[in-house]
Amino acid sequence: MEFPSLGRACEAAGCGLLDFLPFECDVCGGVHCSDHRVDHSCRTDPSGFRDEIPGIRIKYNCFLPDCRATELVDFRCPFCSRNFCSGHRLPEDHSCTSKTFRKTAQIKPTTSDSPSSTANSMKVAPKSDKSKRIAEKVALMKIKAKAKGSPSIPVDERVFMNVEVPGCCQGYPTFLAFYWTAGRAIDWLAESHGIANRNNEPGHPRLFISAGGDAELDTSRTFRDFISSGVLTMGQTIYLRFRRN
Repeated sequence: MEFPSLGRACEAAGCGLLDFLPFECDVCGGVHCSDHRVDHSCRTDPSGFRDEIPGIRIKYNCFLPDCRATELVDFRCPFCSRNFCSGHRLPEDHSCTSKTFRKTAQIKPTTSDSPSSTANSMKVAPKSDKSKRIAEKVALMKIKAKAKGSPSIPVDERVFMNVEVPGCCQGYPTFLAFYWTAGRAIDWLAESHGIANRNNEPGHPRLFISAGGDAELDTSRTFRDFISSGVLTMGQTIYLRFRRN
């Protein structure tokens, strides 16, 4: 028995497939099957990835055919340049087919047992600048996927860091605000992690933030200033520490 009244026909040129659960494009409003949900030569925007269209609040579809999730934020893979939902945003979560990603993920073991080859295997070749940039991008994506912070911070004002706090050796993926000063970040981190903050009380150990070592970040400068001047980079580890007066 046929049900011609059920479902919708895909509007992609040359397709016409009857789909009982079709996808409606949030950009052009067209109806498409799973094969053409993204690749359908969108009438409003041929690229399918336009960020701003007046009067339309765009939702981004996950590129994986079996996933029906949509996002208000553009989670685009830096390797294959396709959009994914928050659950499939990492390259390993959507089995990224980009050659660049596969090269960075590939590990080539040394199998020779000769003394010379053993000595050579202990020498680690320095990473190229391109490999470092790719590794930093992957690390930042992992931090963004797990980061927690104040919900009052707008999405476009979030700076993502790995934060280590006193009494714990592991880092916490965290987002702070570009417009926060280091002093404001100290107050928020201490409160959110249950750490006593007595910076205004003489005679008590004082909390400070460091990018590594004993150097303190200026409590009056903002994270936007730290990032733009190269003092900090997105995705790096910062440390909340105590210093005795």
